[in-house]
Amino acid sequence: IAALGIASFMAGRSGEAGSGVITSPSHEKLPMPFDVITDPPGASLYLDGQPVEVVALLPSDHGLHEVEARLGCLGAKKSIAGTDRQQTIHLKLEPGPYQLPVATQPSGASIFIDGQDTGLKTPSTLARSGCEPFKLELKLDGYVAYEASVDPRKETEVKAELAVQPPPGSLKVDGGSAIIQVYEGSRLLGASGQTIGLSAGEHTLRMVNVAVRGTRQVKVTIKPDATTKLKVAPFETGQVFLYAKPVNDGKVMVDGLYLEDLPLNGTTPLAVGRHQFQVISPQGRRVTFTWDIGSSDQTRIVDFETGKIETP
Repeated sequence: IAALGIASFMAGRSGEAGSGVITSPSHEKLPMPFDVITDPPGASLYLDGQPVEVVALLPSDHGLHEVEARLGCLGAKKSIAGTDRQQTIHLKLEPGPYQLPVATQPSGASIFIDGQDTGLKTPSTLARSGCEPFKLELKLDGYVAYEASVDPRKETEVKAELAVQPPPGSLKVDGGSAIIQVYEGSRLLGASGQTIGLSAGEHTLRMVNVAVRGTRQVKVTIKPDATTKLKVAPFETGQVFLYAKPVNDGKVMVDGLYLEDLPLNGTTPLAVGRHQFQVISPQGRRVTFTWDIGSSDQTRIVDFETGKIETP
């Protein structure tokens, strides 16, 4: 059960007891407060669209007014009259349309939501329709992009101090005698021996030796205005022998790439580790299996008729 927050106003009385009217020393009638309870607590209050600390009306005011409570993406409204003053106003907040202010220092950053450009620049107010969390990105040339996961149930505004983008640096990979492809995520940056431009800071990269189907993940810190050198140690490999029956013929795919035709007689080393194999018979029959390759010799036999893999 959600906790309840009470927005109430406490005031002393002067004048005749039991009059029900709060007066100043000059006996001027003052607005009288309502008790407002919101679920969940902590909501901002509005009276007829204007923000207020306390919901209060003059004793002589018996007209209809609208009370609203807003907490991020949650809100509730209720009509009240001066005659309701003795009743507690209960507001159960529900998801609905709301406005989320977004500001940056410096201003002028482009606002992206879930990867899509909104066309807005900071400072702006985002019109949202529900309470689903979303990814917010703020981008400004010359500054590091700001990224955050926004939970509208908890955050009522976003203020970001953008950091100045440091000068870029570069990376040079030494793969020894092997050609190493360098990836960041799914993006191919280049290969060993090349000078690869990268933003300054930490990067998580994949070093791929296509020849032996070896992959290694490394973290590297790129210094601004400098070339960072990285040496990739050779991949440990094993010798594999692969045959098929009843016909010892077909194409062998390893990790989605063509390797060679059957049979494999241990002449093509593969990196130690788990690999996905697919063997295709001359008639187009496909058998797929996972092979955990070790550093020693190992043999498998593909049965095209049953689709099973045998270990002699």
